[in-house]
Amino acid sequence: MKKNSFHFVKYMLVLGMTAVYFFVVHCIMGQSGVFSGKMPARRCSLVLSSVYCCMYILLLHRFEALAIGHRRMLDLSYGHFITSCCMNLGFSIFLWSLAPVKAGYAVKVFFGMVSFQCVCGLLLILFLHRMYEGNHFVKEALFVYGDRDNLNEYRRMKSTITRYFKVSQELNFKAGREQILQAVKRADILFLGDIPTQLRNEVIKFCMQSEKECYCVPKISDVYIQNAVVRQLNDKLLLQFPDIGIRGYARLVKRLMDLVVSVLLLLAAAPFMGLILIGIKLEDGGSILYRQERITEGNRTFWMLKFRSMKENAEKDGMTLAKKEDSRVTRVGKVIRNLHMDELPQLINVIKGDMSLVGPRPERKEFIQEYEKIIPEFAERLKVKGGLTGYAQVYGKYNTEPEDKIKYDLYYIYNYSVWLDIKILLLTVRILFQPENTQGVEQGQTSAVKKK
Repeated sequence: MKKNSFHFVKYMLVLGMTAVYFFVVHCIMGQSGVFSGKMPARRCSLVLSSVYCCMYILLLHRFEALAIGHRRMLDLSYGHFITSCCMNLGFSIFLWSLAPVKAGYAVKVFFGMVSFQCVCGLLLILFLHRMYEGNHFVKEALFVYGDRDNLNEYRRMKSTITRYFKVSQELNFKAGREQILQAVKRADILFLGDIPTQLRNEVIKFCMQSEKECYCVPKISDVYIQNAVVRQLNDKLLLQFPDIGIRGYARLVKRLMDLVVSVLLLLAAAPFMGLILIGIKLEDGGSILYRQERITEGNRTFWMLKFRSMKENAEKDGMTLAKKEDSRVTRVGKVIRNLHMDELPQLINVIKGDMSLVGPRPERKEFIQEYEKIIPEFAERLKVKGGLTGYAQVYGKYNTEPEDKIKYDLYYIYNYSVWLDIKILLLTVRILFQPENTQGVEQGQTSAVKKK
């Protein structure tokens, strides 16, 4: 089977699944009598059922629930779950508000629909996953790497389910332009690492002319270009680079969302925070909260709050990031770090205005100074407030290198929207079930900068 045929089958199955949902929603609205006494009731029900299904498919795409072969099974399943929760929460509130039914009926509809759709979604994922794996759609790639690329990391790209390709051949950029172009002709896909800009542009141009599929690790300047606005000056085509930052009404809306969501989360998390408080106190009798001086918007310092997850005076020998299997982490600390619950007190920082719910993670002044020596653009993260979660946290890891973090953070800042904040907040729940997102740095490292 060709890959285009696979996508056709995938979307036909998705349409078939949503057709079933259309019928179920239509029947529920008819049974609840939401349009009783209104003419034409049947037409209204059909229109709303259609809107429900269209929005359901849109959210599946937004939450990457159909990215078979590009996302893990857990990510795909969570995408279906969060889509179902969002859609059926709105649908249940709609029924409770307009239909002559009790709140208990709307609750049953919510849990019934979520359960039914999650089962259907899981079966769809399993079927498509097996079809994708069985047809070997992942192509073998030629990897042209530079001096700064971590070869060991790229050599681990062997999975045929969670990647766009797998590296089967490696070639250093120092082999020269001609040898690289000859190797590109024989490869299925080209994957370009951190190689010199001029050579990279020549190789990409060759791929475009040869209709060869190509991927590359972007440079920070590419993030700027990707967000440029196309303008015309007489007969000249121009690229305008917008000012960075969140301003005007967007800033106001973001602050209002921070306040409302933080208060609600703080109230919901209060019982868990109480248990954590007791656990920390019982384990060693030490302090419950740990304060760290961090840097936020405008290079302003503030005290960031966390539940203490390490032994008292863990940094008496100097500041360092947590390491893998760090002996300084307490037993309670290990649990709350894996679940990211040590970050809950930062909701207070958000309410105070020191942080935002979503944004680049605030760093220590010493680490920022170290990173700026390697990446001068790192300071651009300080043009917005630091966040409790962020784009780099959802798609990266705790020990992601600073150069990759700044690319994620700049992408977020340049593409900011309320919807993007909502998406990141909902996807943050997913990383609670991904232990690798909390892995510390290697022994001998004091920051996220890795030795090449």
